[in-house]
Amino acid sequence: MWDEPVRFAPTTAVYYESGSYIVHNYAIHSWIVVSRDDYAVISRLQYQRMTPNEVLSWLVAHRNLSAAEARRKVGRLLLLLRANKIAALPGEPLPEPPGEVKRTVPKVVYFVATYRCNLACAYCYAESSPQADTAGDLTTAEAMAMIDQVADLGVKAMAFTGGEALLRRDCIDLIEHAKARGLQVSLITNGGPVTPEKAKRLARSLTSVTVSMDSPCPEGGHDAMRGAGSWERANRAIALFREAGIPVDVNTTVTAASVRHLPGMVSWALDHGIRSHRIGFVSQLGRGESGMAPSAADRVWAEQESLRILVERIDEVNLRGLRFLHNPPPPFILKRHCGVGTEEISIDCKGDVYPCKLLHDPRFRAGNIREKPLREIWETSEVLKAMLGVNPDNLPGCQACTFRYVCGGG
Repeated sequence: MWDEPVRFAPTTAVYYESGSYIVHNYAIHSWIVVSRDDYAVISRLQYQRMTPNEVLSWLVAHRNLSAAEARRKVGRLLLLLRANKIAALPGEPLPEPPGEVKRTVPKVVYFVATYRCNLACAYCYAESSPQADTAGDLTTAEAMAMIDQVADLGVKAMAFTGGEALLRRDCIDLIEHAKARGLQVSLITNGGPVTPEKAKRLARSLTSVTVSMDSPCPEGGHDAMRGAGSWERANRAIALFREAGIPVDVNTTVTAASVRHLPGMVSWALDHGIRSHRIGFVSQLGRGESGMAPSAADRVWAEQESLRILVERIDEVNLRGLRFLHNPPPPFILKRHCGVGTEEISIDCKGDVYPCKLLHDPRFRAGNIREKPLREIWETSEVLKAMLGVNPDNLPGCQACTFRYVCGGG
């Protein structure tokens, strides 16, 4: 990567204003603001076609920086340029404006295996708890048949979630059946029910596992939101999954209780070989409340400190797989739609079908697999068809956001 030129979007423009430079990809309304010193690096990458390593040498020779300082500086700017869809690393496609949204076949189906959970997280969007009602849940035979319908529809991937999916007694049997039907299977868990035996058995079927962890220690906000002892159980589960050879991702939900520990959580993820670290700020869904969110000042501080850590440890960060802060998707996929009801759907443990795992609300119920085949629901549901019209250009909270084509409004 460091020995090849960086490629800039042809729609990149540069403006000078009040001592700063604005590097702007006007095709997607995305920009960064940098100092004169930083722009000296960017201009050499963009106009002089110097490779990152050539810029490193120039910084050492002409700016009196050490090799380590120069590498951190160039690494930081590469992160910013890539995350804001202004430049592409070698081998990546250049960013293009998002195209037309189409409905063909979902790329992924989320299966909420149970609403029951061993935890009762304060901000849970699904409002799960140990007391959640399991009456009327799909039987093993019904769930197996549902998985067959998912595979027959042409779906490539299936994610098991909850509640806590592993509290369902037949969960691993269902995961193994999904694997046997040719699906790429992943699991989202808080780690509580994981044992060495379960981890070894899951390793035969899972493509990856995602564990929820909000801070690098129990006192950093994780246990305050999720319950005493939950951090230790999550930490143990991650170790067991890694020992079993399963790629581990981590989901971090940032709250007022944990925001000052976000930089430490970023370091923890790097220290423990986490494949992908997805960071999101608490939302007002389910039990989530506005008072749980961090202040704007704390959020900015946490983002800047986390970015500083990534820059300092640039050699450990896989730039091509980076998912940081605004959670960009794989390289330069710009989206006019978040995928709700088009690229993904969610099926819950009662058989109800929804456009998204975050929209389990009667208003968005598209059908039930006990009443209609999944293919018929997918092809005829007016609820799912209506999701085509949901995009960041018409959502009030998205229109002014620089990153609206990164998440697609999701």
